[in-house]
Amino acid sequence: MRTYRVTFHIRGHYYEEHVTCSSSAAARDAITARYPQATGITVRTA
Repeated sequence: MRTYRVTFHIRGHYYEEHVTCSSSAAARDAITARYPQATGITVRTA
């Protein structure tokens, strides 16, 4: 498991969350599951 820093936008607001997942794709999936309206998602290792 790794911690990823995920940044994204919702309705013009900028958000950043740290997510612990097995892969960057899983981290992205976790954010899209939690925030279906998120756009511009970027995943980086924290």
